[in-house]
Amino acid sequence: MERETIFKATRADLEELKSQHSRYLEYLQKYEEAPEAVLCFLAPFMERLDEKNLGNAHALMTEGERAEFDRLLRLMSEPARPFTPYTF
Repeated sequence: MERETIFKATRADLEELKSQHSRYLEYLQKYEEAPEAVLCFLAPFMERLDEKNLGNAHALMTEGERAEFDRLLRLMSEPARPFTPYTF
């Protein structure tokens, strides 16, 4: 059954798979770089603080900066997702 499906794949299907796989590799790279990205993101906030802690840094952030910070934290805290067609 799977073998028949593979042989029925069109050029467009293979191009779509290639595109999805490229997006997945980008996702993995961002996932792996997330810890460093969080540190770089927080650095300017920490520089402005006398008492350096995450709560004080968070208080300085705009809504958009908080959203970016949350996105980076999610990348760090969630396990990497496996490649699944039509997900990426």
